[in-house]
Amino acid sequence: PDGSVVSLNAETSLSYQPYWWSFGRSLQFSGEAFFEVAKGEQFTVHSAEGKTQVLGTSFNIYARNKDYKVFCRTGKVKVSSSKTAWNADITAGEMAKIDNVNEVGEKTKTEYKDFMWWKNDKFSFVNENLANVFAEIERQFDVKVSNKVPNIAALEMTGSFEKHENAAETLALICQNFDLNFQKLNENTYLVLKK
Repeated sequence: PDGSVVSLNAETSLSYQPYWWSFGRSLQFSGEAFFEVAKGEQFTVHSAEGKTQVLGTSFNIYARNKDYKVFCRTGKVKVSSSKTAWNADITAGEMAKIDNVNEVGEKTKTEYKDFMWWKNDKFSFVNENLANVFAEIERQFDVKVSNKVPNIAALEMTGSFEKHENAAETLALICQNFDLNFQKLNENTYLVLKK
């Protein structure tokens, strides 16, 4: 209602109470989204993992599987853990990461391109566990990727590439880097295995 714009990534939900909006700009959120907040009163995004408060800025929130990461593109935001007392103010080019499992948080510098790949129809991974890479393919293409890859927890991927038309093209690109094959079991299910 205030003119703010939110771009949602796959498997993301966002809700607010229209009546209460005029008393305080507050949203419930899970998933990943990029926020461009119109200047005004405090704007707060709540999730199970953390809370982000801003006045007028642009930022990306990733809140999935107990991970909470906030990248500030412009302005300044305050990031707080929902589980601990950790909080930090971050400004443009900084990221706050909250690990609620180990009850720690950190603030680091990062590049826009390293964190905002999904807005540009790209994939980008830095030392990412291969199981998490497959989970992202599932999310982006609304498919199921099962795997019978031994020691998958030990395999990590680093690289960036354009998002392909479909899951099969993307899986082919990833599998060739790890000497893996995949089979299409049905319209929305794939199985990845060792060659």
